[in-house]
Order: sequence, then structure tokens, then C-alpha cells
Amino acid sequence: MTNYLDPIAATEKPRNDFIRYLLTAYPLRDSALRTAFEQELQQRGSIWQSPYLEGSQPYRPDCSVADLVAEGVLHAEMSRLFLPHRPLYQHQAVAVRAVVERQENIIVATGTGSGKTECFLLPMIDQLLKEEGELQAGGVRVLILYPMNALVNDQVKRLRQLLCRQSSNRPRIQFGFYTSRTEKEEKAAQQALADELRAYSDDELLSLIPSAEQAEMRELVTGSRREVVVTRACELVQEIQTL
Repeated sequence: MTNYLDPIAATEKPRNDFIRYLLTAYPLRDSALRTAFEQELQQRGSIWQSPYLEGSQPYRPDCSVADLVAEGVLHAEMSRLFLPHRPLYQHQAVAVRAVVERQENIIVATGTGSGKTECFLLPMIDQLLKEEGELQAGGVRVLILYPMNALVNDQVKRLRQLLCRQSSNRPRIQFGFYTSRTEKEEKAAQQALADELRAYSDDELLSLIPSAEQAEMRELVTGSRREVVVTRACELVQEIQTL
């Protein structure tokens, strides 16, 4: 185990993440076109070049979600949705305490990759969980506004992964989203969801599956029956996402 930077991983991971995003954002239905699109994205000079790396100091760590749950700051279900023992950055913990404990409004002005999303996502989901009795009634309780479709698409993937982890024995938080590319007919929306999930990596697809089904689905996702896993993931996503 080493603390040194792995230059190969540092080069390949951002590139592969960006390619996966493009495949998700533009889910071509024709398998031949989708394959050709992915092959083109993998070519040097299409969307990527050799990387430029700049060193920066890590953000200062603080308490974990599990610590905040133990203190009574966050709802107990938060340990199920988020990585419970991973330390939050100091500015994330400060933001959570400011919003949850003191009911303050905040502005987060940290750098790229600093986890600004957690600064509002943790207090937001915590509040919804604490309103358990209200979740059974219809209505919109939270609005998240983004200036670009790309930011919406990235957060939708994350919300799916988080909310699919919810306990089945309590009212579930659900979400919906709208961009200029949102399908308005139910069948078209279901097809668009299936196409999008087909573009997920195996690990991303399995992250939507309950732990009790993981072993079975992992065998299927790497074989010729990947479509079974996509269908199951579609069913689970539609339990927490309105189309």
C-alpha cells in the first residue's frame, strides 16, 4: 500500500469517467452506432489529449456521517445512504452543522472536486428523512436548480444510487428531473431510461441493485444476460424516480 500518486490511474480515470458520461448523456439506441461512438471517443485527439497535472493540498478531513448520526445531528438512515465511516471534509461538516443544527442559509465557495454537492445534499436528504410522516403525501419539497444539462445528468446518476439504497420498510424519498431533453410520454421516458442504464458501466449498474441480489446480478451483468440486470435496475429506479 502506498500513498504515492498512481500516474496511470490519474490519467485513465478522468478520461474513462468523461467517456462514460458522454455515453450516458447521449444514449444511442442503435447498438452499432453506440459501439462506433464509444470507439471514436477512445481515440486520442477526439476528446482527450495527454494530461496536464497540477498538485494541490488535500482538503482537511473532519467527522464522518456515522459520527454525525451518533451525535444526533443526522437521521440514522443517512448511514445507509452514504458511506458512513468516510471522513467528510471540514467545510462539508461545517456546512451540515450550520444548516441542520442552526438552520442557517449557506454559500459554499470551495474549489472543483471539493465536494460542494454534499454540503447541500446531506442536509436536504436528512430533512426529508426527518419528515417521514409527510413523505406519504404528494407534493414537492425540494427544488435543485442547475445552469447546465450536464450538471443535471451527473447528479441524477448520483441520486439514483443514493435513493435506491433506502429501506423498503419506510416511506421512500422520490425525485424527478426536467431538462430540455426530458421525454414527456411515459413509454418514451421508460425507453430513454433503459437506454441510459444500458450505457452504465457494470459497477454503476450494480450500484442500483440491493445487496441481497448483488451476487446473482453480478454473474449476469458480465455475461450474455446483461439485459436482465438492466431490466431489474429500471424497475428499481422507477420506484424512486418519477418519469
